[in-house]
Amino acid sequence: MQMIAWHPRRLASIEALVDPASLGSVIGPVVDIRTVPFAGVGYSSAALSHVHVALADGSARRFVLKRTRVDHDWTARRSNDAVGREALLLAAGDLSSVWEAFACPYVAFATEPPEAGCCSTI
Repeated sequence: MQMIAWHPRRLASIEALVDPASLGSVIGPVVDIRTVPFAGVGYSSAALSHVHVALADGSARRFVLKRTRVDHDWTARRSNDAVGREALLLAAGDLSSVWEAFACPYVAFATEPPEAGCCSTI
């Protein structure tokens, strides 16, 4: 099976990851977006939400939005991560070929230090 390299798009803000026009520029025209926070608490202090997207063609997509404040994330503090590890990998052009070997789950990402957000497929 041949994998298709997918390169996630950097959006202007973390809120743009759940904005119909902004996310629509990545996945196609969006009619509605609904976010539902995950129940329970993780260990890294990241906030996770289900993102339900209704597209103009009548189909639906589901994503996970991960919002991380690196100043509150213990793994970020321990590794001197000032950007957000997922966003750092996604933004690094010299590492983009990694998505030719691995299926990329990320659709879009944004950074607003000290916060990073990533929208990924389920």
